[in-house]
Amino acid sequence: MPHVSEIMSKPVVTIQADKSLHEAARLMKEKKIESLVVCWRGEAVGIITEKDFVRRVIAENLPLDTPVREVVSSPIVMVNAKASINEAARIMIENRVKRLPVKDGLKVVGMVTASDFIRHQSKMTSRDKILEILAGSTRE
Repeated sequence: MPHVSEIMSKPVVTIQADKSLHEAARLMKEKKIESLVVCWRGEAVGIITEKDFVRRVIAENLPLDTPVREVVSSPIVMVNAKASINEAARIMIENRVKRLPVKDGLKVVGMVTASDFIRHQSKMTSRDKILEILAGSTRE
């Protein structure tokens, strides 16, 4: 069973919690990404997504100089880089999140999304799929 580190996107893009919403939006546009991991004092404390911009910034008419910490989704849900992709999928489903930062120790090293799971599945050969099914059935 592959580990999360094998399918995650990297590097992860972060922003400091005291930066403005305008800086966050500009960074997301520049990097062509849909979310940023929000950090404070070297630690990941949350995530800000395009959905947050729609629901919390635009809908509430917040000024763009508002600090990111005012709209961040927190606490952050993360997965260990050595976790199986099944474990990552379970965490995403249980927490109803579409993207999951990946950590190695205390450091955020990547991001896993639904697209990463689809990309992984499409790369698997028939032989890989059969072996994965057989491996799962021997554990039951």
